[in-house]
Amino acid sequence: GAMVTNVFLYKRLGFEPFKDFAPVSIVATAAPMMVINPSVAARTVQEFIALAKAKPGELNFGSGGVGTTSHIVGEVFKAATGVNIVHVPYKGQAPALTDLLGGQVTMMFSTVGTSLPHVRAGKLRVIAVGSDKRTAVYPDAPTIAEAGVPGYASYEWNGVYAPAATPPEIIARLNQAFVSALKQPAVIARIGEFNGEIIASTPQELDTFRRAEIEKWQRVAKEFNLQLSQ
Repeated sequence: GAMVTNVFLYKRLGFEPFKDFAPVSIVATAAPMMVINPSVAARTVQEFIALAKAKPGELNFGSGGVGTTSHIVGEVFKAATGVNIVHVPYKGQAPALTDLLGGQVTMMFSTVGTSLPHVRAGKLRVIAVGSDKRTAVYPDAPTIAEAGVPGYASYEWNGVYAPAATPPEIIARLNQAFVSALKQPAVIARIGEFNGEIIASTPQELDTFRRAEIEKWQRVAKEFNLQLSQ
């Protein structure tokens, strides 16, 4: 998903993402969890928004780095709710999660696989999920839209690409291999741990999906004036 969003976040990428890569298959989508340190005096999205508005610039949110999905969905949340919370980028989700557990970070949009064990241990609190429907692995958490931010929906997605010059017959063989692998019980179980929804596809379906994502994030970037670098 980052390959799509980065087109609108950066003026210069150093490569042409839609000319340099050939689609192979969609792999899966997953919902990010909005998690906070239990010391924060908020148990719902609306309580978190109220707290952030009462303390502008005092709360923060961690991410796996500038331009990552955990960063972008946080920026969209800020823009959609009008809160002033400070972005704290890390080199990956793991160190960001460490500081969230330690209380140095207030909130984070985290993948289910990394955050849910800490939630179940009582070390983190889930207040919502970013997707357009509730997650099967933690159904008690409302979506952010349900929690009072109409229209908010975000998710991570992963696809497989090859170099643009790859021969069509090789693309077809790669597609068959990935589609076959995504039917294996062990793969299904592993992706399920991250609340991933497997979406094996044809190369053409990935290209159509990618184009739809481009249109969506183009609207989001324009609406919220998102740009991270020259």
